[in-house]
Amino acid sequence: MKLDKYELKSGEQLEVFEFVSIGTKGRIIKIIQYTPTNYKDLYNLGFGDKNAETHETSHDK
Repeated sequence: MKLDKYELKSGEQLEVFEFVSIGTKGRIIKIIQYTPTNYKDLYNLGFGDKNAETHETSHDK
């Protein structure tokens, strides 16, 4: 089976990943971010759109 793949860019610590989603609304930069919690070996997974002007992420709800 051959499936399309996203080209990912990652931070040095492999906690932040960025890719471009192309669809009916055009090209949207997406961010995936792993953030440590107060619990050992437990991380929060964040996902959302990156604002191209402010570089901030608006997380999906």
